[in-house]
Amino acid sequence: MREETVAVCLTLVGNASYDGPYRLYPIGEKGLLMISFDKLADMARAANPQSNTDLLRRAYDFSVAEHAGQTRHSGEPYATHPLEVASLVAEMRLDDVAIAAGLLHDVVEDTLTSID
Repeated sequence: MREETVAVCLTLVGNASYDGPYRLYPIGEKGLLMISFDKLADMARAANPQSNTDLLRRAYDFSVAEHAGQTRHSGEPYATHPLEVASLVAEMRLDDVAIAAGLLHDVVEDTLTSID
């Protein structure tokens, strides 16, 4: 399993020793790096040590679950988009509500979930 993971990382980042903060999702012969919840929470805590990680965990899990099975035109899981948006918001050192909004911004638009 480790050799397979390294091979996919090598394809993506050109570094077989990559052991960064991203979760790896293999897709066929390609791979994909998605930000992990732990990394996102660390980024939020860097801006605010009292970050509401429970809120972020619920938003992260809900977004990934609601986008399950959806893919982008490239074939990668759709969830990569809201996770990347949330990581950009966290890098901007915005608050937890803004990060959660980044995670959830496409749920109502692109899933069967209603605003209620």
